Amino acid sequence: MKTINLNNIIQFQIPENWISEQDEDFTLFYEDSPDSATLRVQTLLFSVQNTEQIIQQKLAESSTIALENGLPCAFKREQAEENGEILEIDFWDITIPISDTQIAICCFSYTILAEQASQEHFIQEREMINHAICHADFFQAK
Repeated sequence: MKTINLNNIIQFQIPENWISEQDEDFTLFYEDSPDSATLRVQTLLFSVQNTEQIIQQKLAESSTIALENGLPCAFKREQAEENGEILEIDFWDITIPISDTQIAICCFSYTILAEQASQEHFIQEREMINHAICHADFFQAK
């Protein structure tokens, strides 16, 4: 596994053999093989009036769980169609207090072909990605 640090906001691990590509909006990670899954990560910064209030509101949402470090993580799984193929996409949005008046939202998406969802390789990979996200290190205001 190799450690990825994005914008000094989040640090997490991905497989050593995964390639990364930087876009102006997100960072893409994938294994260099046909029909491999893709992991996209984007960090967004927002100014807010009260960071703690935002965190508590996020934790109160039904699709949100608290990570071990107490940060709110919203999760959903959806299907989409692209170029005639059905995709299955997992989304994680983690809200991080940067200061009293600034938050970051780390947006992860993991995409596979819907037909791959029951294949053992992708089941294990999904579990690995979920673990990496839920156990990532985040810069937080103290």
